[in-house]
Amino acid sequence: MAEAARDLGVDRNPGGGGGGLARPPALGAAALRGADLKRESRLRDGVGQRVFLEDRGPGLDAVRPRPALEPLTAITLDHLFAYGTLMAGFVRRPLLGPAALLVGPARIRGSLYDFGEYPGLVLDDGGWVVGELYRLTDLVARLPALDRAEWYDPADEAGSLYVRRAASVALADGAARDVWVYVYNGPPGRGPRIPSGDWRAQVLARSAVSG
Repeated sequence: MAEAARDLGVDRNPGGGGGGLARPPALGAAALRGADLKRESRLRDGVGQRVFLEDRGPGLDAVRPRPALEPLTAITLDHLFAYGTLMAGFVRRPLLGPAALLVGPARIRGSLYDFGEYPGLVLDDGGWVVGELYRLTDLVARLPALDRAEWYDPADEAGSLYVRRAASVALADGAARDVWVYVYNGPPGRGPRIPSGDWRAQVLARSAVSG
């Protein structure tokens, strides 16, 4: 159980600086800015835009992201989609606060990549990424701390490892909900794609293999 907890990134020492999650290798602003801009423009929804779910036919599998021109500064959201270390049982869950309400499971169109101790989400048509939907009445006040934890600098998006985007997720009953989500913004090819789109299952499978 201790090994499984360690692999899940559960914080056994809340006062220990990084909370049990290693900071990713320093890429440097130059490296981030030197990423494949053509790929970035194809995979990212664009600065100052939301990503919504567009229904192209019956069933959730017909849903894909589409951009809409509403500035992020005009958006007030109280829901956040967690797909990695912000989920329950992982090291960064305390950042959501004790009042965070778990609405339930949700999923978003995209691809999930394994970077070792944490995952990265890219919004594309690669499949579904599963996670947890949280409602936080104090989310606006918590965003600065969350941004820092996710290595996101709103004043320097090009140099940020992740960027925060407004998007829509699909709930278990098929309903859509507008949320904040942190999206990977670094160079491509950093880690393998997770076919299941499920970080919790990926970590548990890794733990089982390692014994």
